[in-house]
Amino acid sequence: ISATDLSNIAACPYQYYAKKVLNIAPVDWPDDEISASDKGNVWHALVERFHQRRQAHAPEQDTACFMQVLDELLDPLCAENPRYWPLKQLFASYEPAFVAWWQARERAGWQVKYSEYAPQACSSQTIRDERGQIRHELQWRGRIDQVDESINELGQAQWSLIDYKTNN
Repeated sequence: ISATDLSNIAACPYQYYAKKVLNIAPVDWPDDEISASDKGNVWHALVERFHQRRQAHAPEQDTACFMQVLDELLDPLCAENPRYWPLKQLFASYEPAFVAWWQARERAGWQVKYSEYAPQACSSQTIRDERGQIRHELQWRGRIDQVDESINELGQAQWSLIDYKTNN
């Protein structure tokens, strides 16, 4: 028997027995952390599905809708990796504030126009200053988390671009 084996027996006889005698490989545990990108992707999917499913004429059902979507998205992830459970609890704790915020926006006349909107690349837009001088060339790339629309008292559309953040 090697010195390493003697050290391993002294440290944990059962672990040595399981590995060397029974040939049981150690279990690979999930990573310690859920990446910020994965957290953000889950939040974006949650908000998008919430807006797709909710019924504007039944705001009393918003809490149940939010929680149902949360369960649908995170229960499978929690089954694969238990480190998602704290994320589920965190997002559940966001529900009262998120639903209240959205309902207040809706009462103010805002409606979701697009979720996860990715405008097609287009030619540059020229930004000019008050003298007509070109200041910038602007070209859209990427994705806008949410685009909301409201019609003002003059009948003109107003737009609100929303970028979700899920920082702890």
